[in-house]
Amino acid sequence: MSTDKIVGILTAAIALVGLMTMLNSGTSTPLAAWPFETLQGIAFSIGWLSGVPAVLAYLLAVIVIALVAFIGYKVGQLVWRGLSKLRG
Repeated sequence: MSTDKIVGILTAAIALVGLMTMLNSGTSTPLAAWPFETLQGIAFSIGWLSGVPAVLAYLLAVIVIALVAFIGYKVGQLVWRGLSKLRG
């Protein structure tokens, strides 16, 4: 596995942890339950703000979380490639 892919995976993980921290930092929820609470919170927000059915809200919440991971991955890859070109 190339270095830029490893850096991309690490930045995707950091992005997901940042999302979970942003949504759960003010609660007394245990750390192990943060991923589930993140999904629940995003699904509730989508469902409440748009009035879509619960199944669609959960599907959109999963898509939002996947997009955060994908964008984090791509940003990490691009930054590493840019830095490696600067090093020579």
